[in-house]
Amino acid sequence: MESSSSNETLEEKAKKAMENCEFEESIKYYEEILKEKNNSEVWNNLGTAYLNLDNFNKAVECFNKSLELNPQQFVALNNLGVIHVQEGKFDEAISYFRKAINIKPDKPSIWENLAECYERIGKYSDANACKMNAIRLRS
Repeated sequence: MESSSSNETLEEKAKKAMENCEFEESIKYYEEILKEKNNSEVWNNLGTAYLNLDNFNKAVECFNKSLELNPQQFVALNNLGVIHVQEGKFDEAISYFRKAINIKPDKPSIWENLAECYERIGKYSDANACKMNAIRLRS
């Protein structure tokens, strides 16, 4: 997909701001990009910036918008799981991590996130199985 050079410049600035933990600055860039292209990945990145600022409500809105545009956006599903973990809603988090794994079963970080949820609710054998999947994928 082609994009105009102005959008590429904004995307580079947004990415750099994220890398420098300048999340409020990256939000400005991502919102500007979204005025010109409604893109699942950009919505996910915007949600990640809000997540890093602990603005869970805005992050959830962005991740859901990302999923509306691309239901296969496993990163948004994983991020929704992360939010639910931080809110102590482990059953909901497990559901999101499982959906992400169904799309991208070869991503060890999602298996690790799922393992953490199982540990927190005392399902240690499930947690160990998830950890073993993550280890196998990393080797």
